[in-house]
Amino acid sequence: MEQVDAAADIRGLKVPILFIHGLEDVTIPPECSRILFDRYDGPKMLRLEPGAAHGGTAGLNPEQYRQEVRAFFIGHSPRNR
Repeated sequence: MEQVDAAADIRGLKVPILFIHGLEDVTIPPECSRILFDRYDGPKMLRLEPGAAHGGTAGLNPEQYRQEVRAFFIGHSPRNR
């Protein structure tokens, strides 16, 4: 299986990235998103969801999730710069 180095793969990008991770994720540790967030130089936001497992961040509080995701991308829209 080929190794992936996500931190190297995002180097040089400048697109807005919203990092979202469940704090109860046992498939991919939340620390992975924290590392990527810290290493990324472009526009970014880190959203860690307490109680959420892998792939379960949107289901715990869907209205708040929707509002935060929408606000992030509207705030980073080229029309708003």
